[in-house]
Amino acid sequence: MKTVILLQFVLICASLSYGDWWMYHVPIMAAQLVLWFYSLFPFRALRVAATATLGLAVLSSSLLLVISFVRTWRYFFFPVKEQLKTSLECLANIPVLVAMIAFMFIQSKALLELKTAVYMKDLYRNTVYIMFFHDFVYAWVLAPFGGIYIIFAFTHFVVHTIMLAQDVEPHFGVQPWTTAWVNLIGFRVLWLGLVGQHTYVIIQLYESSIVLGLTGVYIICLLTYLLNSYLQNRTRTAATSTK
Repeated sequence: MKTVILLQFVLICASLSYGDWWMYHVPIMAAQLVLWFYSLFPFRALRVAATATLGLAVLSSSLLLVISFVRTWRYFFFPVKEQLKTSLECLANIPVLVAMIAFMFIQSKALLELKTAVYMKDLYRNTVYIMFFHDFVYAWVLAPFGGIYIIFAFTHFVVHTIMLAQDVEPHFGVQPWTTAWVNLIGFRVLWLGLVGQHTYVIIQLYESSIVLGLTGVYIICLLTYLLNSYLQNRTRTAATSTK
């Protein structure tokens, strides 16, 4: 499912390059984000949300497909011609939309399979290694805004460094006020604090599409950390109860 989701985002970018269709792609992007979290953590609530958003995405894409077809048809067969540029954009958009809808039906079949959410042991470590490159790109983009943004540009890099220096997998199900317990609470506070920071950056710099994209990736990453930590806590609590 993850491969199909990534392909969907590529197709969305291709479709957006043909014209200003962003309002039709909002449901599609929302559906893919929910499906991404569901592919990692198949909770029942996420399955319901994925089904609902995917249904809206299919309707939105189908409507855009009809609009693209009609506007292309009007150029060739209607007395009042569309602009050639617009008609060519719509013509190029048709196969992209057909592929997107086909992939969404494939994704809907995957939602029929009932799965159990499990803790992903190596998720923290693997994600940190991947995100280090993103940290430097984010700092390079955000720091030029000056002021508080110079600090914000490096906070996520600092947190990722701490996650490598300390135990990258917090210990859950331990006694309060131990070193492992403080480690756990510290990571969660840092992750939630970063969610707040990135939300503030999005509100203040919403006109910068590059900042929005990079910050959005961070928020998805942090929500993934928090969901995985919840599963880790539940897994260890269950194991303790069994003993």
